[in-house]
Amino acid sequence: MHEVEQMLNEESEGVLLLGCEDCYYRYGRNLAVARINRKRPPGLAKKLSRDRIQLITTNHYSAKAIREFTDSLASAKPNDGKATIKVLDYFKTNHIAAALILCAFFLLMPFFSNTKLSFFDKDEKLLVLNFKYISSPTEFQEQNTNQQRQMQSLKPIVKRRSPIMVEVAGSDGNILLKKEFSPRGLRKDISIFCL
Repeated sequence: MHEVEQMLNEESEGVLLLGCEDCYYRYGRNLAVARINRKRPPGLAKKLSRDRIQLITTNHYSAKAIREFTDSLASAKPNDGKATIKVLDYFKTNHIAAALILCAFFLLMPFFSNTKLSFFDKDEKLLVLNFKYISSPTEFQEQNTNQQRQMQSLKPIVKRRSPIMVEVAGSDGNILLKKEFSPRGLRKDISIFCL
């Protein structure tokens, strides 16, 4: 901030700052703007006009942007204390509009597609059964009170779990599948996978 004040005090017509958008120091631009607008110390001296300062981010840096800044200095107002720094920054995206455009694309896709959506034929008989289930415990391991307190489990340790019975009935009430699934593991205490 000292350098900016020094340039303006030495009767420079204006100060053009170049800042980052997406680099490691991208928040430095925000800090510089806050200091020039006197919202963060060390702030710009009150006697200096902020109309004579502009910040341009690297993506907007061009000869045209510099020319526009130098042309605007001729119409700069004397310091009234109300002006703020001009920032030529990247375009801020509207997230709601972007989400709506994306949704519209996927909603309109079926109307412009030749792909026909079809479900299973009523004559085909196919049942896919896939689940993971942790059955109820039937037996617990006894607590070893000889161990140190920090080595003891706070919850009871499951030693064995119950099997589960799966029954699948058809629309007419007939049993299509009846099968018992046992827990996995040597102690029969691990969750049941069915595929």
